[in-house]
Amino acid sequence: MPIESWFPLPIFYEAIPDHEPLCAEVLPHLFRISRGRKKHQPLVTGPSYSGSNAPDRAQYLFKFPELRPLYEMINVRANIFARELGIDLTREHLYMGRSWVNILANGGKVESHNHVASAFSGVFYLQVPEPGALRFLDPKQPIRREPHCLSTPSPYSVGHVDYPAKEGLLLLFPGYAMHGMVEQHTGEIERVSVSFDYFSISINGQSPPPPPRALVEKLWAEIDADSGAPSDGER
Repeated sequence: MPIESWFPLPIFYEAIPDHEPLCAEVLPHLFRISRGRKKHQPLVTGPSYSGSNAPDRAQYLFKFPELRPLYEMINVRANIFARELGIDLTREHLYMGRSWVNILANGGKVESHNHVASAFSGVFYLQVPEPGALRFLDPKQPIRREPHCLSTPSPYSVGHVDYPAKEGLLLLFPGYAMHGMVEQHTGEIERVSVSFDYFSISINGQSPPPPPRALVEKLWAEIDADSGAPSDGER
């Protein structure tokens, strides 16, 4: 009896080669962004920081010149993923609408959630001091069976899939995909990742617009003002 699998959940993953210099270059800037700021994401528990619901300036990381190498790397893979999804990039304007840093301290955890308004989303891990995993839940609510009734797990029976978090790992996935970190972070060194959402004018007319030029020009000054640190011009 033939069986066909329709409506799959596509997940792009890649261990970025030679990621160490890139991570070392951008990590100090990401810590600077989160320094002295409060947690803004209610889905992040514990003494951690997430800029997901922070003021706009904390969601426009892709506009920081110091972080450009990171987002150039991500953009290359995002365009590949879009083409694999069948998006015609000559007819549809795809762009990164927001991006933020997540820094999980000891006890930090990210509850399951999605980014349903985005065309697709993603995460890049820059510092992973201990094992952890990003869990994706089946959005179609798979048929439930007692474990003893299953011979072997299959795409038709499992309710989730875990991707181990590793330094240099990039994941891209549809915005509707439910996901979250499955366990609390227990290490003394923070786990650092950058999340982002891509939007399309053709898909969603309510997509966030690019940030105003005046806002971009004073990003660092406002972030340093939040933490009481001197700005670049005062150093």
